[in-house]
Amino acid sequence: MRKWTDYLLAALLLLGLNACSNDDEDLVPSSYRVKDITYFFEEGDGESMYEVTTAHDDFYNYTDAEQSYGILDTIPSTVISFTSDDPAAFHWVAEGDTAWVSDILFEQGQPCAGSGSVIPYIQGTTYLSRKPVSTIVTIPPKTGITTIITYDYRLLKATYLLELEDSQTGETMEVKGKITKSCEVSVRIKREEIELKDTAAKIHQ
Repeated sequence: MRKWTDYLLAALLLLGLNACSNDDEDLVPSSYRVKDITYFFEEGDGESMYEVTTAHDDFYNYTDAEQSYGILDTIPSTVISFTSDDPAAFHWVAEGDTAWVSDILFEQGQPCAGSGSVIPYIQGTTYLSRKPVSTIVTIPPKTGITTIITYDYRLLKATYLLELEDSQTGETMEVKGKITKSCEVSVRIKREEIELKDTAAKIHQ
């Protein structure tokens, strides 16, 4: 025969499990959708520039005629990263779905939400690559050329405030975090002549 204390312990255990379940439901509101997003600067935020330089690429033209060769550009043109210390910042998105928010722009010295484009709201880093672009390098006769490609990027770091709305109740919730966005703004190609290698005739090595 069970003691009354056994029943009491079982009841307390069920209450604890229900409380945990309710906490999880509050943390993962599946019916929320994006209502608005605001970007602004806080301490430590701002705009800066940096560059990415590719490895040397050597071309050799052993012929008596001018030759051309294409360099395929596959470096991502835009890199976006969302982070947040709020545990609910990304958990409201249903599994398998992607939430979209207004893109961040930089106008008159301040970040703002763009009205004509959207970006994926995903925890971590997202690489938005354009279609590969081929740059043509022209090589004179009996000449070797080395090329160094440098990509200039604008880095924008800002704070975001995302407003969510429960599609069933109309209640709103706000989450706050950081966004960084790197955009390619220019490409520089440096060409230098190099000595031809004493090998069989070939255009590229």
